[in-house]
Amino acid sequence: MKKIKSVICAGLLMLVMSACTGRTSNDSEVPTVVQEEISKEAEEMTLTASQENDSDGMPEQEGSKKEAVVMDELLLSVGDKRLSVEWEDNESVDALKDLAGSGMKIDMAMYGGFEQVGSIGTSLPRNDSQTTTGPGDIVLYSGNQIVIFYGSNSWAYTRLGRITGLDEKELEDTFGNGDVTIGLSVGAKTASEAARSFDFEDRSVMLNSGYKMPIMGLGTYSLDHDTCVNSVKTLLQNGGRLIDTAYMYGNEDAVGEGVRQAMEEYGIPREEIFVITKIYPSQFDEPEAAIDMALEKLDIGYIDMMLLHHPGDGDVEAYKTMERYVEKGKIRSIGLSNWYVEELTEFLPQITITPALVQNEIHPYGYLPTRG
Repeated sequence: MKKIKSVICAGLLMLVMSACTGRTSNDSEVPTVVQEEISKEAEEMTLTASQENDSDGMPEQEGSKKEAVVMDELLLSVGDKRLSVEWEDNESVDALKDLAGSGMKIDMAMYGGFEQVGSIGTSLPRNDSQTTTGPGDIVLYSGNQIVIFYGSNSWAYTRLGRITGLDEKELEDTFGNGDVTIGLSVGAKTASEAARSFDFEDRSVMLNSGYKMPIMGLGTYSLDHDTCVNSVKTLLQNGGRLIDTAYMYGNEDAVGEGVRQAMEEYGIPREEIFVITKIYPSQFDEPEAAIDMALEKLDIGYIDMMLLHHPGDGDVEAYKTMERYVEKGKIRSIGLSNWYVEELTEFLPQITITPALVQNEIHPYGYLPTRG
């Protein structure tokens, strides 16, 4: 019985997040699907399945529904790779967070065979003490230099934090093979750090990116410009907050217009609205241009969620480009659409940021790939 409940739970959650695939053949046979309210019975069944603590399901995390999510976490990256860091709670870290703002790059240089050192161009508050460091430690030296250790040393430093999730060999591979450039920015916590839970009272889910996404909304596939604008405004006027579009739908500009009009006419804050759009495989060869075009068409400041619409040639590099736009603050969450187990198994080891959403089309008229 527990297995049956778990399967039903998974099916319900995928149904809530279903979307049109944007296929170019037989589209006329697929009706537009609008996500509808989950029944009370379905909610109770989902909660029951998620609370079962056995080999068939995940145990409920105590207090997960009320867990606070830090939206202004200080983030550290090396190249396209975001690292997990346990930051100290002190004035130096607070000042570094203020300095990082929407993003900064620091050119580091190897020194002594055990550390990377980089100037931040200004002085931060400091509280130096004699410190023996180890691999992964991050410190402030002389008030104006960031030091990241892949070995050990003893000196007077102010502790800033410690990199977690990398062993000594991985740290040496990352920092011990030549000068590197690190990125610092302020944003939501990473997948391993952010709270993740469904809240069926306000019908939302906390994504692994640290942002909250409504679980019901409007799919705009096949809506012409005026219909799309009016539908988006009507949704927002009546309390809905999630809108799903895509490059292939041809109405990103209409979605953006509807959002802007609703914000102006109904006083809805931008932060309450969640807009999803997608890059099509034909755009994978120029992903930056595709993202910039989506930002321009929507014209709503940033994209809440961007997905790759289908697997295709160049999808890994396209995803990595989305990762870079997350670092820039232009995209808040990223994910995939129409990726199934076989594709995910091959794809996930090649990327850094875990998808916040895998959005697949699941409904009675839907398409499921045949597996040999």
